[in-house]
Amino acid sequence: MSLSFKKRIKSRKYLPSLGSTIKPPSIEIATKYGILDFEWLLVDINLASLQTIEKIVSMLKHKKDLIIKTPHQDISAIKNILKADIDGILISQLKTPEEAYLATELCQKLISDEQTIILEIEHSLYDFLQVGGFDSILINPYNFDKLDVPGVEQNFPKSSSWSKFQEILTKLDTDCFEWGINLGIITNDFRYFFEAEECSTLFICLDMDSVDFSTSILNNVLERRNKPYILPSED
Repeated sequence: MSLSFKKRIKSRKYLPSLGSTIKPPSIEIATKYGILDFEWLLVDINLASLQTIEKIVSMLKHKKDLIIKTPHQDISAIKNILKADIDGILISQLKTPEEAYLATELCQKLISDEQTIILEIEHSLYDFLQVGGFDSILINPYNFDKLDVPGVEQNFPKSSSWSKFQEILTKLDTDCFEWGINLGIITNDFRYFFEAEECSTLFICLDMDSVDFSTSILNNVLERRNKPYILPSED
């Protein structure tokens, strides 16, 4: 039996873990992603009905790790999601640490040991790290200048070099690790996807609208690794 998404990320041994959004989240698109070598897939509950998501979960649950994204304020969706056979939940649209606390507190009452809680953070990173009760954060490089990270200037990363991007990414990973939190990156820019992959970021999500484009980027990554990315066994 392969390691769960939660255990694989926590171990920090099998890096990076590559994922992709399913956009739009339909049965047809999910089928195409199901045969790709992404280890995990992200589905946004705002973009599909709960019935469609349940069908996707049923179809892919033995093939991929599945993370479902939902707004923090949608309590009903959170409860329904965590009843499903999924690997984790991504809480989004967080404006304050208080909102994060309430969402994670609810998740803690419903979640299983194998399921993971991820927060999508868009600003004030260090305030959210103090909340506790969650496993990982997911951030977009285009929000780096809003995270209050020392040394990050305005309009980052557009105004910075790749070496600076790698420096900041390494610092973020170190700071998160000190809080016992795993760092992930989500991006629709293949350049940042590759740079994060080179930095061995714990987990990376490709946020593309095109299956074909996602496939070409994934194949590029696997070609540079010179072998398929095989999930580790638990033994």
